[in-house]
Amino acid sequence: MGFRPDTSTKSGRRVESDHLAEGTSMANNSDKKLPMKAILAGLVGCFVLLSGAFLIVPAFFDVHLTDALFETPEEPWMLKPEEQQRLGMSVDEMKGKHHFEQMCASCHGPWGNGGGPQSARVGGVPSLVDPEQQGRLLHGLSRKGVLKTLEEGVPGSAMPGFPHLAKHVKETIADFLAYAQRNHERLP
Repeated sequence: MGFRPDTSTKSGRRVESDHLAEGTSMANNSDKKLPMKAILAGLVGCFVLLSGAFLIVPAFFDVHLTDALFETPEEPWMLKPEEQQRLGMSVDEMKGKHHFEQMCASCHGPWGNGGGPQSARVGGVPSLVDPEQQGRLLHGLSRKGVLKTLEEGVPGSAMPGFPHLAKHVKETIADFLAYAQRNHERLP
């Protein structure tokens, strides 16, 4: 239905219609534009939500949202089948080894024996797998002691605490260290 101007006159002047005189059009009410501030606020809100989903969620839950989008052929913590068979590690111990290598091996070495590349820079670090070294550790080598050290660190030393790590990550690191302590004589 088209809009036809009213060509009647009022008070001696010609007016297209009362609607046009008031500055509105009945024919095209959809010409209203969204304010730029609302559009910008919506875009910023979407960006904040997506940033939270891709940055905060993985940090707290050790979950990578992109893994759901892209199929990964192997978990990053998996050992090669022949190495897994030779070492006899459980899934949690393998996960713990993966996390240990990411966060602890630079000082403590890949198997927790204290030979990491940063150990000399920090004045040497104790072995976490040799029972004779237990006296050098503030909280000891027990599972409870390892978890406490991971949470709080060691005051006055180069050992930081990791309170931001998810509980299950700390527990898998403790599982790996328990494995390494039981098998420290045959580890590389």
